Amino acid sequence: MASSFHLYAAAPWRAHEPYDALGADVRLDAGSSDGRVLEAALARIEYRGAALLDRATQLLQAGPTSVLARSPVDLAALLRSSEQLLLERARDLRTQKPAWRCECGQRYTVCAALLQPVSLQCDGCAARLTLDAAIPGRLALGDDFAVRVNEARETIARFFQEAMARGWPVLVRARAE
Repeated sequence: MASSFHLYAAAPWRAHEPYDALGADVRLDAGSSDGRVLEAALARIEYRGAALLDRATQLLQAGPTSVLARSPVDLAALLRSSEQLLLERARDLRTQKPAWRCECGQRYTVCAALLQPVSLQCDGCAARLTLDAAIPGRLALGDDFAVRVNEARETIARFFQEAMARGWPVLVRARAE
């Protein structure tokens, strides 16, 4: 089940206004992740002793937009959730295997202990492919979905931190279908 909500923060004096009426100068978004990515990014993340996903879903039962966290009351709890997001990202990155992609899209996963460059012929297009951890931009960790989830984790964590630093409430709203 893909999540059906969106996280954003708004300047306190404009937080009561509809999302679409808020300009970029008085609104922060937690990223434009699709529902599946958002759900995977927030899985296992707690907020005030409960699952953050469950809390957001529960708040939406009260109305289309609700306050998830407000500074300074929820500052510590939201920063703890932010730290959990960054820890989950780090844990996930440690368990992923290095993978390279040929220009034709063929993937190659190698042992993480690769000490020297390896050259091989691509099974997909017969091009020569050099697997070298020292070549920037050639190393792509994990599958595309895992990469998007980890990017979302970092984006949401930074979003929580920025919202609390500004003193803006974090709101949850029903995603437009």
